[in-house]
Amino acid sequence: MPLPEIPASVAIVGCGRIGRLYAKLIAEEGSKLGLRLVATADPNAELGLPNVEQFRNAEDVLRPATDAILIATPPDSHYEIAKMALQSGKHVLIEKPPAASAEEGEELLTLARDRGLTAFFAYHARYNRSVQAAKQALIGTAIEAVQIIYRENVLRYHEPQSWVFHEGVLNDTGVNALSVLVEVLPCGYSLAVTHAAFVRSRRVGAITQAELALRLDERANGSMILDWTHPGVETRAIAIRTRITEFIIDIVSDRLMSNGNVVCSGNCERDRMACEYRKMLADFGAHLSAAETSSDTSELQLLETARRIGVVVDGP
Repeated sequence: MPLPEIPASVAIVGCGRIGRLYAKLIAEEGSKLGLRLVATADPNAELGLPNVEQFRNAEDVLRPATDAILIATPPDSHYEIAKMALQSGKHVLIEKPPAASAEEGEELLTLARDRGLTAFFAYHARYNRSVQAAKQALIGTAIEAVQIIYRENVLRYHEPQSWVFHEGVLNDTGVNALSVLVEVLPCGYSLAVTHAAFVRSRRVGAITQAELALRLDERANGSMILDWTHPGVETRAIAIRTRITEFIIDIVSDRLMSNGNVVCSGNCERDRMACEYRKMLADFGAHLSAAETSSDTSELQLLETARRIGVVVDGP
């Protein structure tokens, strides 16, 4: 497959909140990102951008002039759209979770590699400055324990009829948290879910709370607590303890702390998500330049195990 010209021509499928963010970032910094927006597709929304064609169906953007497809639709359509795009010779960026199962995810990656294409799983939380600083700090260290705590009010970010309530807290917030942990773990560690419990809220009609027990080989244990119904101050934190140091990655403030001292602080407090997505799109552009696929199905495998062994109880 020939490499795309730089900037690569891209189309966005799905013009909701994330699709609009993609369009904004590419419009503002496309030359730096190596991307040029040429089309969008959404059956219910149009962005009304100059010199950008608007379509209603994903099939309509699979044209010879389009190098890559950015898929920002609800998750239950990710696999089918990505498969169709790859079979049409298009590189793909797929929002999280990229597929409903590890098997589907692996099929997409294999399809991309066999055709010399890029399949890029868009785990944006990895691009916090604090996350990358933690990854460097943990190289060569022995981890003794991990604790993940994400507590938030989901209605601050999503309307009651949003697709996220069909997915539940594990497939949305949980996959973000797991993607950070997978990113920062030193080489040689493999992560597994050993226990899972979920609370399905009658009021919201979705799984809003999750507790997972984690195992890092035979060397360390961990836990993950997720809560979409938290009324107080938002928390998104990952604590990783070694023999002499406790690192805390604070996603909300983009800070890395070592034994209580701030050792790295990001500069994106006003729009952290835009910062994450800007860096992620630049990384996608670099992968396009090399027609390289480096994603894997680690997070999908963890989600699959949790769902399989998890016990669900009803809550308020």
